[in-house]
Amino acid sequence: MLDPIRQLVREMSTGGNRRTSVVLLTSAVCLTTWHLTGNYNFWLSRSTGSIMSLGADPAIAAGIWSLAATVVLLGIAPLLVVKLVLGEKLADYGIQWGNLRFGAICCLLVTPLVVVIGYVSARSPEFQAVYPLNPIARTSSGALVWHLVGQIFWYAAWEFHFRGFLQHGLQKSSGVTTGIWVQTLASALAHFGRPNVEVFASIAAGLLWGVLAWRTRSILSGFIQHWLLGASLDFFLCRGGI
Repeated sequence: MLDPIRQLVREMSTGGNRRTSVVLLTSAVCLTTWHLTGNYNFWLSRSTGSIMSLGADPAIAAGIWSLAATVVLLGIAPLLVVKLVLGEKLADYGIQWGNLRFGAICCLLVTPLVVVIGYVSARSPEFQAVYPLNPIARTSSGALVWHLVGQIFWYAAWEFHFRGFLQHGLQKSSGVTTGIWVQTLASALAHFGRPNVEVFASIAAGLLWGVLAWRTRSILSGFIQHWLLGASLDFFLCRGGI
């Protein structure tokens, strides 16, 4: 009974298997915790009439806490694992400039498309019911600007977790193809609860930005494109006369 367990523990603690085990376990814990605590409504219920409000409007505090939870769980926690547990360079996980020229060309080509997708999506009742993730962004132009700035950190953490930590961590021992497919699967599952079309589109996006991260050796271009898509959607929802 114990032999298979001992064998599993031995394999998990040696060489590339150790890295794979650490990356997958960290991602599973972080994503599960984020799914439970990384949303606006979770923090809104805890900010009303409590110290969690930070002395501000509970709606504002909920937006701050949900953003902080995302940045910590998807970005900072796996980043610390790379440095302190695996003892590896962040550059090997996509935190570098990479091939700037190719990445910039891709951004220029994709920008018109993501803006159109954002505009069209903003006209859909399904998207209007879910976005912006921080509803306070609808209240004023100033609130929208702060929301879009905060989303820079939100998407940076997201791209690092999937196209950086998961993909680069797995491709070191299991190959590029495995790394891209696993992070695509994980990122698609993380979209559950969003509009149906977005869930399916996340599969194509995961593959696209995964290949781009591999081609440029950086998550930068995919991060910019992803943020532009989200920012366009939220802008047209909040200030597009929809």
